[in-house]
Amino acid sequence: MSFVFIKAVVLLTTLLAVQAKQCPSEQDLCVPVQYCAPIYEAIMSDRAQRNATLQEYIWSRTCHTVGVDREPRVCCNRIEVPLGKRCSGASGTPGRCVGPERCELIAKYLERDRRSAAIERTLAENVCFRDGDKDFYCCPEAMVIEANTAPLPMNLVLPPPSTLKIGNAFPSCKDPTGSKGRCVPVRNCDAIHSAFLNERITQDRKMADFVRASSCPSDARDGHSICCATGKPTKKVDFIAHSKAARLGLKHCGTVRLADNILLGSATGLGQFPWMANLMYKRKGALKSLCSGSLIHPRYVLTAAHCMKGNTRPVAVRLGEYDLSSDPDCVDGWCAAKVKEYPIEKLIPNNNFNGFDANYDIALIRLARKVVLVDGEVFPVCLPLTESLMMLKPNRLTVTGWGQTEDQRASNVLLEADLQVVPRTDLCQGESTFCARGRDMAGHCRGDSGGPYQTVVPVGDGSHRFVQFGVVSGGPAGCSVNENRPGVGVMVSYHINWILDNLEN
Repeated sequence: MSFVFIKAVVLLTTLLAVQAKQCPSEQDLCVPVQYCAPIYEAIMSDRAQRNATLQEYIWSRTCHTVGVDREPRVCCNRIEVPLGKRCSGASGTPGRCVGPERCELIAKYLERDRRSAAIERTLAENVCFRDGDKDFYCCPEAMVIEANTAPLPMNLVLPPPSTLKIGNAFPSCKDPTGSKGRCVPVRNCDAIHSAFLNERITQDRKMADFVRASSCPSDARDGHSICCATGKPTKKVDFIAHSKAARLGLKHCGTVRLADNILLGSATGLGQFPWMANLMYKRKGALKSLCSGSLIHPRYVLTAAHCMKGNTRPVAVRLGEYDLSSDPDCVDGWCAAKVKEYPIEKLIPNNNFNGFDANYDIALIRLARKVVLVDGEVFPVCLPLTESLMMLKPNRLTVTGWGQTEDQRASNVLLEADLQVVPRTDLCQGESTFCARGRDMAGHCRGDSGGPYQTVVPVGDGSHRFVQFGVVSGGPAGCSVNENRPGVGVMVSYHINWILDNLEN
């Protein structure tokens, strides 16, 4: 038994009770931990020993029983699993990781009743994945037998209950009936806000009295908050009343690829945030990226309204970018597809944006054609489309962008930083805004304007996904590590009805 195996078993058995657990979604495969690189690397580097949140994440990703007589397994996104991916054989020959039935060379070797020591060594050295008793091999590209559908080595299973602990910056409360809830802006309480929109409040005195009695203190200037009941947990996804919410859905967005998404100020993994968009502007005859955004739909990018203020108007959007200095982007011998550039059909800033007030600093960009979605390359982020997510303001969010690093230099590689939601300052007094500040020299900078504040949360069907909760509006001239000047975000949930109203088919 190897040291790696023993170390993984010890850590995983420490993190969880020995019990059967299931994978969160159909995009995950339950694989031996050593074949899920992000989690395996976190374990072997001891990051998980020092990081309680990462431990919780690994706990939530374990599957099947774990014990000394059985390999520890984790739910790993298909994109991270070696199966079907490019690989390099023992001799350095490029190939693909496939089952023996899909490799002419390996199949011929295995058909032999008697194999030489050299062949046995070749087989052993070219194993790229192992599931139980079945080995998969790095097969030379010319020897791969193509198949319409590659067989999966294990059965997919149903999602587990949520395990991640998500702190909520909205304070808890009790409504007039004694039900537990959250004190949120009226717009964030879908049941009450919908009643206002269809004028039920004015027609139903009993409801109007209930709403008045549900009022709770707002921490925002001129804010109006209400104690919104959280409701009982249910397996059904509690989409908000807007007709487009359920159609947009939460199944094909926000895929979680990497285990450690909380490293402060670190470079992201290639394809970790495939919704990141570069807004391109004409400058001196060339295109230059001056703002960021996030893909939320095959035709729409979400960004900040100040990114299209006055003569500062983007002319194109680039998707699939990671390293601004290279195209295609390659990491450890694997290359992503080339960056894709899309012309813009329409700019849709919020009409209430006055040029300086962050409250309505939010906008949409409609692309001239539909984006071809490829998970891990170009893929949308999820939006807070449920009643539960509308009442959640995570107290920790991840910001991503190509802005200035802590030494005030621009970054070619997409960066991420973990930020804390902090008490309001004069920069974020508006009801739809929040303040966030980094720790340990990490934060968002000017180059990240329009980019997303996001985090991984359970979305109601048992799976965990990246949901965008904010848009980067502004902050100090440098990075938001300045102790007295946090960065400013615009709450996506506050404007969710405006966003959905402006999404055309």
